[in-house]
Amino acid sequence: MAIKTVLFLIGFIVCSGGALFAPVLGVLGYVGHYNLGPERQWWIAPIRGLGLRYSFTLAVMTAVGMLLNLRKLRFGKSVLNRHEILILTYLGWVWILYAISEPTVGARYALVDHPAVKLTKVIIFVLMMSHIVTDFRKLNWLLWALVLGALVLGMQAYDTPRSSFMQGRLETVGGPDFRDSNRLGGYLAATLFIIGAQFVRSGWLARAVCFLAGGFAANAVVLTRSRGALMGAAGGCVVSMLLAPKRHRLKIFIG
Repeated sequence: MAIKTVLFLIGFIVCSGGALFAPVLGVLGYVGHYNLGPERQWWIAPIRGLGLRYSFTLAVMTAVGMLLNLRKLRFGKSVLNRHEILILTYLGWVWILYAISEPTVGARYALVDHPAVKLTKVIIFVLMMSHIVTDFRKLNWLLWALVLGALVLGMQAYDTPRSSFMQGRLETVGGPDFRDSNRLGGYLAATLFIIGAQFVRSGWLARAVCFLAGGFAANAVVLTRSRGALMGAAGGCVVSMLLAPKRHRLKIFIG
């Protein structure tokens, strides 16, 4: 059994089992799984026969952990805030349109989730996460999980042979949500801002990690040849300079 297989199993057991006592571990494990996409990795072969649904297991264990630690969770003035109500309203409209509209994609979703189903799963986990990650310490852990995920994806992109590219575009890296270059490029372009935020607020050792993560992630965005990702990054830079604290604006401009 490869060392990567062993490390993955240890991480999965710690995050899924630990979620019963500290639900934030389930959140971090779920984010890690989302980035890594173990089902598509060669080192998962020795344990593929177990038939484990890793993301589903992490989500369920996180939900159970929330129930067990309900008194420790902080909901603020209301169980749902304005943004959460808006996202649930959006989900409701998606299902209404799905119910009254004619199908336009044929049997495409016979083997994978329909977008409405996928969106429901995502929003359920987002709502759990927004009620678990409720202080700066947990938020910092979440941001670092995203930084490390971007680093792993960027390194995978760097090591991907040219023969694996599809029409000159990188489309074979990461989890199941990165099935095409635009999705991968868009996700990594978004993580660049998180990497930058962690860079300016961290010590030198952490900055070195962010420097590597940013370089590999930016390189992967270029390899995807996603015009939408590059336009989004460019627009995000302008917005960042407008919204960031004044002491960081020059750093963002130089970057």
